[in-house]
Amino acid sequence: MFHQSSFVQSSSMAAKLIEAALEKQAAAFKAALPGLIKKQTVNESLRSGENSEFLSHPSVQPLVEVLEQQMTEKYPKASAAQITANVKAYLLGLGEIASGRALKASKEKANGSGTAGLGDDNWSDFAGQDLGAGLPK
Repeated sequence: MFHQSSFVQSSSMAAKLIEAALEKQAAAFKAALPGLIKKQTVNESLRSGENSEFLSHPSVQPLVEVLEQQMTEKYPKASAAQITANVKAYLLGLGEIASGRALKASKEKANGSGTAGLGDDNWSDFAGQDLGAGLPK
């Protein structure tokens, strides 16, 4: 008789511990779910549409992933659409710089010949934009 009540108490205690652990895990999952959905939405948005070939290229993937993560962490209240737009703008600006179009245009603005202003580098102009423009912090 004594062993039965001991077993019942032990089983009851184990059930309560499992139930408490499951409730705690469910709360943690519920808290993490919006962030996971936002991250997946940004990921899919960047890899579809008009620039999908460029943004899905294996050589660009590491940079895309870092920008996604950093923008999502730095601007937690920004929507997935805002983050996607800013990451695309940044990468397209970087593409312009890498292709030489942006640098050529900035040199031509100096005096029209493309040679003046070579010693007057302005890194803010070089970057081309404020990454956080329009994003809520």
